[in-house]
Amino acid sequence: MTSHGPVRGPGGAALSAGGTGRVSGHVPGRQHCAAAAPSIEWRRLALASYFGLITFTDQQVGKIIDAADRQGLRRSTTIIYSSDHGDNVGKRGMWNKCLMYRESTGVPMMISGPGTPQAKVSATPVFLVDI
Repeated sequence: MTSHGPVRGPGGAALSAGGTGRVSGHVPGRQHCAAAAPSIEWRRLALASYFGLITFTDQQVGKIIDAADRQGLRRSTTIIYSSDHGDNVGKRGMWNKCLMYRESTGVPMMISGPGTPQAKVSATPVFLVDI
């Protein structure tokens, strides 16, 4: 398949194929990611994969923290975890990061280190530029 320029998605939003010839979130035969509901088996696999990725990421952050502890750097090191986007994870029948709902635009940001409060949860929106 050849690459194409931006196409128009729901509400006229531009969706880029990113040089791959496929629109992000593309479901064959559909115009955008708000496609007909995939099968129950597909949804179960998608959710299991998503939660598997979260578990894997959590384990990797744990390795970083353990390494900082072993090196005696924990008290002087700030560790920040964030992401560039969320994922719709089936909300409103949508998958991937295809539309600008909170599920795909909200990003986690966790900070641990000197001068940061422990176990504090904040609902204040953050941006990656805040780092």
